[in-house]
Amino acid sequence: MKRKRLSLLTIAALLVSVAAVIALLSGEASAQSAANKSSVSLQQVADEVWQRKLKSPAARLDQGLPIDELPRWSLASAEEEAVFARDVLKKLEAINERELSHEESLTLNVLRWDARNIIEGVKYYWLRSPVTPYAFYLATVHRIFQTFRFERAADAERYLDLLAQYPRLMEEIHSHLRRQTDRGIVLPKEEVDQVLGLLKGFVHEPGKSLFNVSDQRLAAIDAQAGGRFKQQVAAEIIARTNLALERVIAYVAGPYRERAPEQVGLWQYPGGTDYYRYLVKFHTTIEITPEEVHEIGLREVERREREMAEVRNKLGFRGTKAEFHRFLKTDPRFFPKTPDEIRARLLGFANSINPKLDQLFLTRPKAPFDTQRLNPALEGTLTFGYYERPKPGATTGTYYFNGSKLEERSLLQAEGLIYHELVPGHHFHIASQSENDKLHPVRRNFYPTAYTEGWATYSSILGRELGQYKDLYDLYGHLSMEMMISVRLVVDTGMNHLKWERSRAMEFMREYALHSESEIGTESLRYSADIPAQALAYKMGQIRFLELREQARKGLGDKFDIRRFHEAVLSSGALPMTVLQQHVNWFIAQRRKE
Repeated sequence: MKRKRLSLLTIAALLVSVAAVIALLSGEASAQSAANKSSVSLQQVADEVWQRKLKSPAARLDQGLPIDELPRWSLASAEEEAVFARDVLKKLEAINERELSHEESLTLNVLRWDARNIIEGVKYYWLRSPVTPYAFYLATVHRIFQTFRFERAADAERYLDLLAQYPRLMEEIHSHLRRQTDRGIVLPKEEVDQVLGLLKGFVHEPGKSLFNVSDQRLAAIDAQAGGRFKQQVAAEIIARTNLALERVIAYVAGPYRERAPEQVGLWQYPGGTDYYRYLVKFHTTIEITPEEVHEIGLREVERREREMAEVRNKLGFRGTKAEFHRFLKTDPRFFPKTPDEIRARLLGFANSINPKLDQLFLTRPKAPFDTQRLNPALEGTLTFGYYERPKPGATTGTYYFNGSKLEERSLLQAEGLIYHELVPGHHFHIASQSENDKLHPVRRNFYPTAYTEGWATYSSILGRELGQYKDLYDLYGHLSMEMMISVRLVVDTGMNHLKWERSRAMEFMREYALHSESEIGTESLRYSADIPAQALAYKMGQIRFLELREQARKGLGDKFDIRRFHEAVLSSGALPMTVLQQHVNWFIAQRRKE
């Protein structure tokens, strides 16, 4: 049999084909190598950022790690953070985002957003206060002492060392307040009075001091050594700790308060207007101006007014809105007799909605949830309390409610409040995120305000979609909460940017929000002097979640499943709203392919 000879042309063609295959494989390998390099670079930057964050006592406290040094409050420390952030940003700019996976891209954009805010924020260092109640810097410091675990004799020495550092920290705060005063940056008088009440609440004799350590906490230590330790702690409290607090209190009550303005709002301070614009973008995590937020707030207030009027009609009430609100604020049926009654009402609503949540969610957090009363020492300044996520030594997600002034503590908002604070609000987000080992630690511990509070506020609406709020009064309470977060958009921007007097903001709140007078007092100070712009995140975040859900519904049509939408927005953890938009776009594109 004759063999066929390959022509030179055929051989050439084969060689070209082989070369093409080799080139293709080489190109793919090169692309894969580049992608791996980008992934490795991103991982290295994320690890560096996380290790830096773990130097913070607050982060170590959350992670259950030992703490040997109290934090520092100084311009030098803030500038060091900005230098580190610039280096991070430079490294991120060298990474080709197109070579990253979707989740890696989200990590890159979270790191970029965080670094840029640190760099810009250091410009406003002197406008930040370490002593306002909601942003209370010492709250974390005090938790270090109150949650300190004694497992061996050396822990007692470490505790004493931390206690010895407390006067240094108080002197840094004292110095900051003096320098702020020199710059004409002093809290308004009524806020100063709130601060004084808070600080004075920490000065006690050793046995009642928050720095005191009970015998129960010292169970792992030899009794004799424990006794000596308690004597040393008591001596330190008397000789140094209380004196350090009293020096700050004396300054705040004296020279500081004398310079305190009557008016409120960031606009009155040097650089305050620019700082407020920065805070609006920081807390809403979108590019928006105070003027735009104010207009959105006015529209939302008008919309809620109509909804609340409809419920009043359904209830058969024929008087004015003011008369109805006066009835709600004075009828004993709407007020608890004891703090335990508040807890029972909150847990009752949480347990009622909990079995229905499988209709909206594919997964739930593993950690259980609960609600407890807030530390009474904090109840005078924290209107509603707060949620605390599970952490080492405290594995339950807990909402701490305000149990004071029961005659003003209406139960009308209890249902909407617990959906916001626990299920499916903060607990479903924060506990799930803490448990998500697939996320880099940087993202597992990242809580931008608009996502965190926006999700919780969106969650209170989910209660209506599940058929909750069966009692029309509870529904009215929910709508009054919606009104409250809408009013915040108006009065926060009004006092901090549009130069509203506090009395005008309080009158606006009386007109539209179902607040007691004490709540109007603390909340108006919260917006104007304590944590300006933070309260904008609730409604702005909620609006964004609703917009993104509608975008997914329209984009997916019959393929839209609200459970999968919620899984998508929760499983990647909290994100700035601009980055969440990127994530939802990707989610829609992926679902269309299925």
